[in-house]
Amino acid sequence: GEVYATWYDNQLNALMQAKSTNRGALWSPAVPIAGIAGVNSAFPGEAFRNLSLPATAVDGNGTIYVAAASLNAAGMPLLGNLLELGPQIKKGEISIAELGEMLGTDDSNNIAGVDYKAGGDGLGPLSGSDIVLFKSTNGGRSYTGPVRVNQDAANGDADQFQPALAVTPSGEVDISFFDRRNDPSNYFIDTYLARSQDGGRTFTDRRASAHMWDPAVNAPTSTS
Repeated sequence: GEVYATWYDNQLNALMQAKSTNRGALWSPAVPIAGIAGVNSAFPGEAFRNLSLPATAVDGNGTIYVAAASLNAAGMPLLGNLLELGPQIKKGEISIAELGEMLGTDDSNNIAGVDYKAGGDGLGPLSGSDIVLFKSTNGGRSYTGPVRVNQDAANGDADQFQPALAVTPSGEVDISFFDRRNDPSNYFIDTYLARSQDGGRTFTDRRASAHMWDPAVNAPTSTS
């Protein structure tokens, strides 16, 4: 009956999570489980928004996996005792600024305390968005990671974004995502599938699409 809801807070640059132990009837206060370098704007040369919307899955042993896009594969798990602080955060007894101080930063818009204002993970001018994975083996009380899921060159600027995540009954972790590594201009998009046979510690990936596609065709852009 355990249910986990995970989302991205682009004001905090954090992945947030709430938990229910009674099939969704009651929920714990939401807490930040990991800080990331969020993808908050359109990629250069394109108009559609991405955001680091996470995907979550739980295996048969109760291990929780959370995947999201993060610039430079940056990120860090946040303090496990934030779950204990949850009621105080919900009641307003702890401010975001005070929370930032607890996590070692006075920047209320970056509770991970990491400078994410640098460019991509390579030498070029583009964003270098990667897919990262966080993992919890204790019911969401603490997380480990990030593990870089996509296996293209670590010093490249190709973007990977919008992951989908599933865990098979045997424990295999599968993550699909959009990927621009095969276009030198980092514009046209493929779909890739990454797979882990060791609980998300290491991944291999392969191209799942037969052809790259043009994101300008019927792009889901806002009229505003």
